Amino acid sequence: MKNKLATLVGALALSAAASAQTWIWYPGDYEIWLGNRMNNRRTERGAFFPPFWKTDSHYVVVEFSKKLDLAEPEEIFIAAEGKYNVKLDGKLQFGMPSTLKLPAGKHSLNIKVWNQSTPPTIYVKGKTVNTDKTWKVTYEDKEWIDESGKASDTSATVYMDAGCWNFDGATQLPSKFSLARKPMKAVSSTPRKEGVLYDFGKETFGYITLKEVKGKGTIHIYYGESPEEALDTEYCETLDKLLAEPGQITDLAIRNTRKLYDEYIFRQQQGLPLCLCHLRSGSNDTGRFHAIRIPARRVPGLIQM
Repeated sequence: MKNKLATLVGALALSAAASAQTWIWYPGDYEIWLGNRMNNRRTERGAFFPPFWKTDSHYVVVEFSKKLDLAEPEEIFIAAEGKYNVKLDGKLQFGMPSTLKLPAGKHSLNIKVWNQSTPPTIYVKGKTVNTDKTWKVTYEDKEWIDESGKASDTSATVYMDAGCWNFDGATQLPSKFSLARKPMKAVSSTPRKEGVLYDFGKETFGYITLKEVKGKGTIHIYYGESPEEALDTEYCETLDKLLAEPGQITDLAIRNTRKLYDEYIFRQQQGLPLCLCHLRSGSNDTGRFHAIRIPARRVPGLIQM
């Protein structure tokens, strides 16, 4: 009886998992795009340092398809990252519908998405019709058409199983993914000749937040995995420069000016490897800052620091 119960519970769990909806994309596209984003955030002494190897990109037009056999009519919710159209049994539906009523019976559902900037992705949720890795995806057209306008009798289309991860909510957009963060305060601060050396006690990666920036002048920030590196202002690998002015602050590396509030967050930094941080101001500056902290980043279950 115990074995039968375990089998029944296991079957129910597998059934629930099979019907769970999630965002899907062409396999490998999301990983390529996310890798490109990460690789192109590198800097060396404040200069943009892109990859020096061949880089690829995602397919900008992808078609998602699913063969359906419905016991009863069903309404589905549709979301996509990009412009899209919907075909039901080969017939285009008006506009970009966010909901679609499906009649009972056998049907072919096709959704084609264009997105130049991020990978085309879709999310479909219904009673039984949900996006998962069993959907088919392709980046090719259905037919070759010659100069006379005649379509070929064979198709070069290659269909793949959809790619997915754990973006299971409609508002959990894959293109908005970021690592989890937690504030991390320095364990010590040591005054130096022209600034302060902050020690965070362990190697990690993150970005800094400056609080209560006052006055006018340039703030120099040097990072290192040792005190020697952070204090070596001429040769340390990673640094930042900020120009503080009344009411605003400018990141001189990326030429981005923002209004200055109670704190300044390096939004362009998505994970600098560091252990120590050395801050100093120019000799003729009148600026100061009150505090600094590092929001460390991690992915639960994938990266543990």
